[in-house]
Amino acid sequence: MKDKSVLMLVIVVVAALAAIVAICYVLLFEEEPIIGPAPSMVEKEIIPSPATGNIDDAVDALLKELADENTLLTDEENDVSVLSNDNTEINEFGSSVNEKEL
Repeated sequence: MKDKSVLMLVIVVVAALAAIVAICYVLLFEEEPIIGPAPSMVEKEIIPSPATGNIDDAVDALLKELADENTLLTDEENDVSVLSNDNTEINEFGSSVNEKEL
């Protein structure tokens, strides 16, 4: 009887150690998933027009670059407005629950 209880104790200890080793292996050696940047966080590259030596082409290139920069600024402002709208909705949701009614 004593041999069976000692054997059971050894089996439980070995199983516990194996579980601890498995958990440590998963936590230490498992690669973290690679999460790319959010689509709005990707910087858009502005590619300049090639130089042709013509004044009209230079002015057109500057106007195009200015329009591209304005588009980027508008996108950033839209991101800020989305975040502020989310913040407002979260605050309103928190105040929609009356704890006294529960």
